[in-house]
Amino acid sequence: MVGAVVVGTKENAGPRLTSVGALFMRSMCRSWLFEDMQVPKTPPAWHQCGWYTLVMRRINDPNHARFLTFSTYRRLDLFTTPELREVFVDQLRRTRSRYAFHLYAWVLMPNHVHLLIREPEAGDVSDLLRSLKGTLARRVMSRWRELDAPVLDQLSDRGGKMWFWQRGGGYDRNIVSDDEFDEKVGYIHMNPVRAGLVEKATDWGWGSARWWGGEQEGEIACDSREN
Repeated sequence: MVGAVVVGTKENAGPRLTSVGALFMRSMCRSWLFEDMQVPKTPPAWHQCGWYTLVMRRINDPNHARFLTFSTYRRLDLFTTPELREVFVDQLRRTRSRYAFHLYAWVLMPNHVHLLIREPEAGDVSDLLRSLKGTLARRVMSRWRELDAPVLDQLSDRGGKMWFWQRGGGYDRNIVSDDEFDEKVGYIHMNPVRAGLVEKATDWGWGSARWWGGEQEGEIACDSREN
């Protein structure tokens, strides 16, 4: 049994997604540094084929773990340097401290994030996600504006508004079984391997694979499934 993490049935626990476009990107942007004065190299032009809008019916249950995925604007590779990835790690620590949610597994990829979490009070993850994503975006965009970074040109919509995260909220699934919980943990940890970034999941330093693998010093502590 999953214990306190999962209660419910598949009939009442899944998200509803509606795609109204197709998201494409021709290539990945090149690496760049965040903290020093080397300005980020401009990512390749956006292929004008539209984007995904995800329309969801979120189910807030404090007994449900949630598998969440959210992406950078237009799926651009924005997290390409260790310095910028560490900014995300720092913001994840701060958000967890503030909202006291249960964190089971996570991974930061160059253009998206996966989280497996549970909000134990009301099951509502909207405030903590707004804090995590919004504060991170403000920190990074402020720095890029100081540098007059060319990447800013790629983050503006047709109306001139700037975005760091892809609009629409991302993917949100309530976890309904022990098997699904374990599958999502494995999926999260194998993301960098499938993407060709590392050979082993524990080689990737921006996720929970090392914690789960017993290398816990310096890593963000993760909760057990029973919590």
